Amino acid sequence: NVDAEYDRDENGDVTFKIDTNKFDAQYTQTGDKYTLEVDVDDDGVYDFVANGDAEFMKNGQLWKVTGKVLKVWVKSKFGKLRKKK
Repeated sequence: NVDAEYDRDENGDVTFKIDTNKFDAQYTQTGDKYTLEVDVDDDGVYDFVANGDAEFMKNGQLWKVTGKVLKVWVKSKFGKLRKKK
């Protein structure tokens, strides 16, 4: 099941919230600024793809990590969450 909320104010600014069993996300458009916030489960397991910026990871290397590690590595710009096909 997915819960979704959509709001557009009088200025045309948009907030879209989505809540699923796997993750929660919020997309916001305010003027020309766009943001996407994704909340992952700290204990969940995710596929992370390294970009080579961390000296202990090669570019393109795939890691299985917990949500807690994923958040730290993404914030540190070491790579990104692998997209599901």
